[in-house]
Amino acid sequence: MEKKQFLTILRDELIARGFTPERAERHVRSLSLTLDADDIQAIEQMNDSAEIALLAEGIANFKGKTAEKKPAEQASAPKDDTASDETADDAGDDDVKVYAGGKAIPDSEPFDEQEEPPTVVVPAQKPESEDAPVPPTPRGKRTFWTVFCCTLPITAVLLALFYLLFGAAFATLCALIAGLFAALIGGVAIGTTVSLVGIIYGIVQLITAISTAPGLYEIGLGLTVAGCVMLGGILLYNCAIRLIPWLIRKLSVFFRFSRKKLKLLFNKAKEACYKL
Repeated sequence: MEKKQFLTILRDELIARGFTPERAERHVRSLSLTLDADDIQAIEQMNDSAEIALLAEGIANFKGKTAEKKPAEQASAPKDDTASDETADDAGDDDVKVYAGGKAIPDSEPFDEQEEPPTVVVPAQKPESEDAPVPPTPRGKRTFWTVFCCTLPITAVLLALFYLLFGAAFATLCALIAGLFAALIGGVAIGTTVSLVGIIYGIVQLITAISTAPGLYEIGLGLTVAGCVMLGGILLYNCAIRLIPWLIRKLSVFFRFSRKKLKLLFNKAKEACYKL
């Protein structure tokens, strides 16, 4: 059974038990706003309207007892001009207006189209940071520039050493790339020459010599040299093309990180002078 059908049958059952249509509508609307996922699942499993009739009977009995209790309480309380205008039906009705989305729901509004209250997101307030920049003062500025000028020879030497160290590292890696390529070219040239000489000399020995053992030995030695030269060339090429550029990129990242830390250290020293 659907939710809308359940609420419609419940409203009709309440009207059949003496509720006015407006009052039954208010009860049904209030009930629809309190239904959760488990209640809706239980409603969908209903197949008989007898359960709804029992629910309506229970609501009617509860409201009837409330209506009997209210006049007794009003009789014990002092009467005033406004209390005399209330009717017995209103005394037994303890419903209140239901609000959804920040506005009152009119009686004519269907209960399956009611709006849910909007979710209000309150932005979290950021705590004040302890690392907030310190405003400079004339005394702090004088202190900073005095310390800066007095320590300039030391800081200049340290800064020059910093850039010189990284510059030497970059130059070494670039020179290593050039050296690997030169070693690759020289090794291939020398290895190819030795391999060809061994193979040619072995072939000549096979043709001219009586025994074939010396010729086969030179040919095998030439092929072995060719294989070693090929393996060494592959290793040198991968080091020059892959390994050294990867090291250069990592060194560049470390250089930028170190330079940022130096700038942060300079700002910290400046703020410390401003606090004096």
